[in-house]
Amino acid sequence: MITLGKKTSTVLSVVALVAIAGQALAFRYEFKAPYTCQIPSVGPLEGSTTGYTTFTPGAVKAGSPVAIALAVKAPIDSPVDINSWTATIDLDVSGPESGVVKSEAKGGYFPGGDLIGMQLGATWTPSKPGTYELHPGKATVTADVQTYGQVTVTCTPDDPGTPLKTVTVG
Repeated sequence: MITLGKKTSTVLSVVALVAIAGQALAFRYEFKAPYTCQIPSVGPLEGSTTGYTTFTPGAVKAGSPVAIALAVKAPIDSPVDINSWTATIDLDVSGPESGVVKSEAKGGYFPGGDLIGMQLGATWTPSKPGTYELHPGKATVTADVQTYGQVTVTCTPDDPGTPLKTVTVG
């Protein structure tokens, strides 16, 4: 039998409560979205982006901000090393209100030959209750590529009608 001191037991209890509360406050949803990307000097490339969206808090209330995290894996790899990059993915919102939520990220070195993956973040504050759909929108990645300099790739969803997530706002 292991005996823990009062201080250690308290710390472990707090860690357990934070872990349980964190799971209750954030919900993760898997998605797949087909895109066509325009690549300079190459032309169009079709493929499906896969990933996860996480909403924090999980219960969305009108007038309160919700953090949206996107973990995205592209269907392609980079044939060359990337020194740095920036990315945006629009989330087209429909429902009681419509609009665009822009998720953003930037990063440093990315080795050639690896699948392209990134984590983007956004904040959305719906002002009206109701049912909303978040659809995949335009995606843009600008990279400083060692061999070619700055390259911008723009992608559009092939099926913008398929929602990444349906959200009920209270």
